[in-house]
Amino acid sequence: MRKISILLISLLAFSATAFIACSDDDLGPSIFDTQEKPLDRTVFTFPLDTFVKANFLEPYNLKFIYKLPDISSDLQKNLIPASYENSVKLAVLCKYLWYDVYLKHAGIDFLKSYSPRILLLTGSPSVNASSHTETLGTAEGGLKIYLYKVNTLNENDVDHLNYYFFHTMHHEFAHILDQTHSRPQAFNLLSNGKYDPQSWGEQHDSVSVGKGFITPYASSAAREDWVEVMSSYITNDEKELDDRIISGIAGKPDFTVISIYKNMMNKEIGFVRRALAVIEEAGVSFDHIPTGIDSLSMFIATSELEDKLEDIIEALNMQLRPDEISVENRIGLIAVVGRKMRRSVGAAAKICSVLAQNGINIRMLNQGTNEINVIVGVDADDFARATQVIYEGFVG
Repeated sequence: MRKISILLISLLAFSATAFIACSDDDLGPSIFDTQEKPLDRTVFTFPLDTFVKANFLEPYNLKFIYKLPDISSDLQKNLIPASYENSVKLAVLCKYLWYDVYLKHAGIDFLKSYSPRILLLTGSPSVNASSHTETLGTAEGGLKIYLYKVNTLNENDVDHLNYYFFHTMHHEFAHILDQTHSRPQAFNLLSNGKYDPQSWGEQHDSVSVGKGFITPYASSAAREDWVEVMSSYITNDEKELDDRIISGIAGKPDFTVISIYKNMMNKEIGFVRRALAVIEEAGVSFDHIPTGIDSLSMFIATSELEDKLEDIIEALNMQLRPDEISVENRIGLIAVVGRKMRRSVGAAAKICSVLAQNGINIRMLNQGTNEINVIVGVDADDFARATQVIYEGFVG
C-alpha cells in the first residue's frame, strides 16, 4: 500500500532528525508548577497517584489526569469522570503498551521531546449530536490528549482495547507529531479530491475502502488520513493486514448495458473491434465488456449516452448484423479487489453466497484470470446494499 510506504519513509527520516536534535539541545523548563508536593498517603487514590507520578510525570513530564477538572473539559457536552478502577487499568496499559514500547524502539529523548504533556481521561463518550458521530479522542496544541469512554474499558477484550483506546492513543500522538513536523506532500496528493469532511460518518466502511482509505475517518481529511494510517499500522499486525482477502470495493450504480447476440460470434474475426469502433465514433467510453461465445455486453455509464443510444444501436446493427441487440437500464457494477483473492479458493462463491442470503439477484459476474478482482452486476436499487453485504461478508 503506497500510503504505508510513504509513512515508513517519513518515520525513518523523522526519527533521524529527532535524535540529532535531542542529542544537542537541553529540554526547556516545565510548563507545570515544579514545586515538589508530597502525595497524601491517607487518600483512597494514593496508589494510582504514586504510579502516575513515578511512571509519567517524573520521566516524561506528563501529567496523567483522571479526576476531570471542569476547566479541562468541554462544557458544551455532558461528560462524567473516569472511574478510579478503570483509570488504574488504563494507566497500567498506557505505561506497558504505549510508553514502554516507544521507549524501547524510539528512546527516551524522543518521548521527552514529543510526548504529550497532559493525558486527560473522561469516563463517558463524547457524542457529536449534529453529525451523529462519536469523538474517541482529541489532541490539542501538541501538548494535550483527551481519551473518552474510559468507563467502558474491558481489559479482557483486545479488539475493544485496540479500537477505543490504543488506536486512539496512537492516532492522537500522531497528531502531535504532525503538528510538530509536516507530513510529506506526496501523501497529501495521493487521495486529493476524495476527502469528504462533512459526510464521512454517513458512509459505509466499504465506500471508504473502495476509495483507498484504511478507515472511514481517514476519508475526512488528509491530516486524519495520515494519522489513521500510522495508528492502524501500529495496532494491526502485518499478518492481520495481509490476511484481508479483499483490499477494496468500488462501483457505480447507474449503467446502461447494450448486449449483442450472434451465433458463433467468436469465430468472426474483428467482431469486437467493430463493436468498439461504433461507440468510439459516438464519443462514448465503456466501463466493462464481458463476452461469451455468442454474446458481448457493453456496460456504459448512462450519463455518457444522453441522446446517442438510438444512433449507436443503428450503427451496431449495420456494422455487426447481429441476431439480436437488447438494452437494459439501471444496472450497478461492483468491483471487489484484493491480491489475496488470487489462489484463494471460494472467494467468488462467497460473494455469490452473501448476495443470495440477502435476497440480491446477480445480473452479471466476471472474474479475470489474474484472480485479483471480481466484477458483479446488480440492479441499481440493490447496489448500495450489495456493496455493504459483500464488505461485511469479508471484513465483518
